[in-house]
Amino acid sequence: MNFSRTGVLALLLALLLTPAAALSQEDGRLTCPGIVESALGVINQACQQTGDNQACYGHILIQANPPPGIESLVFDQEGDIADLTEVRSLRLSPMDVEAGLWGVSLMRLQTNLAAVARSESVTFIAFGDVEMTDASKASALLNVKISATEAVNVRRTPSVDAFILGTVQPGQTLIATGRLADGTWLRVVLPGAGETGWVYRPLVTDTGDIETLDVVEPDELYYTPFQAFYFRSGAGDAACLQAPESGLLIQTPEGVGEVRFLINEVSIQFSAATAFLQAAPGGALTLSLLDGAADVQAFGATQSVYPGTQVSIPLGGSLSPAGLPQPPRPYDKGTLDKLPTDVLGKPVAVLLPLTEDEILKMQTALPADLTKLPIADGSQTLPGYGAASQGSDATTQQDDTALIWSIYGCPQDDDTGAPAPGDDHGSLPASPSGDGAGSPPASPSGDDHGSPPGQEKPKPDKGKPDHPPGWDDNPGLDNDIPPGLQ
Repeated sequence: MNFSRTGVLALLLALLLTPAAALSQEDGRLTCPGIVESALGVINQACQQTGDNQACYGHILIQANPPPGIESLVFDQEGDIADLTEVRSLRLSPMDVEAGLWGVSLMRLQTNLAAVARSESVTFIAFGDVEMTDASKASALLNVKISATEAVNVRRTPSVDAFILGTVQPGQTLIATGRLADGTWLRVVLPGAGETGWVYRPLVTDTGDIETLDVVEPDELYYTPFQAFYFRSGAGDAACLQAPESGLLIQTPEGVGEVRFLINEVSIQFSAATAFLQAAPGGALTLSLLDGAADVQAFGATQSVYPGTQVSIPLGGSLSPAGLPQPPRPYDKGTLDKLPTDVLGKPVAVLLPLTEDEILKMQTALPADLTKLPIADGSQTLPGYGAASQGSDATTQQDDTALIWSIYGCPQDDDTGAPAPGDDHGSLPASPSGDGAGSPPASPSGDDHGSPPGQEKPKPDKGKPDHPPGWDDNPGLDNDIPPGLQ
């Protein structure tokens, strides 16, 4: 492994600035606990100015490689900050007590292109024997404005019959990330969610040339830099009791919905989550969840992960998935207790691992068709849910709530199953639509009849001619029916 001379000079500077208590009495070299203390101190101080879509050089040594076309990348010493568009890969040094090495890097990712606040960023902390290689595709972007006279639906695929992800208002500006080959539909970022969907081209005006957008497939997702990446880490390599094993800490923000990543070609969705990941070629990608909620998907199969559990996905030699996600099982609290969670933006406690029986109960209480939402209790977030699937009733939701609280050790009121008065666990949150935890969310069309998106009740006839199914969802072209929909 080749590291720069500047990095070695940074090591000497760190030695000079390290408290004597962290040095060996024999020769003044850093001890293993001293290296951990020094590295995390740099993250807390020198990396505080790290912005969205940037990486910070936390502790030596780190080898960074730029993508093709980037000739100069300054990322050689502690405190250096680089845009993620200038970084193709990062390789961090494992703990070497003799040399005083332990690579640590901080990243902030703005997976939602419409996000404006630091609180909406995703935080990565990589440490030890870790390699990360960006797998996102560089794409041209274009601002487009809704020109229709009424709200326009953003759909999952480019079809008037596709599921409705949300709506956008007249005059609202969106970021287009791709188009169909014939230009009839544009792939856009849904504001406030970070999710991509499709709008019908005649309903928007553009500020540039649509032809500059990449031609993409209808089911092709858009990822920002390091939202899709390959990842490898060591495991079981803690050099002392104070040092964590090599791996990657991920914390996603609250209040911005689910955040999707593609890690080693495995799709992972986080909701207000803190997770620890390790991966080994020919072994497995393992995700341990400290708080929040996560779903892991590979080969069309999905496994939910609950705080206090971990899920593994078998990997081939090239780090691609080689099997289905395995069922959740209790995580190793002793390993997670050593994680540097205090350098994350939101404090998080390591819960006791769930038992096999508790995991089974959670799977029963939280079927796959329930929405997962965080429940804040002052020191951690618990997996929760908003609107139940059709067919469930208030009694079932109340029983499930009591079960969740009981599993995670929260005192309950005997009558309601909710946290007992006087505790600090808060209450179940409202559903994403803001209409309360137990009621169905309002549909994206803006009415309040409570039907799921894409299943709205018929709308009154506005005097228009017979239109194709779904056309009236996207008004704004008067009586003109677009080509191909007659």
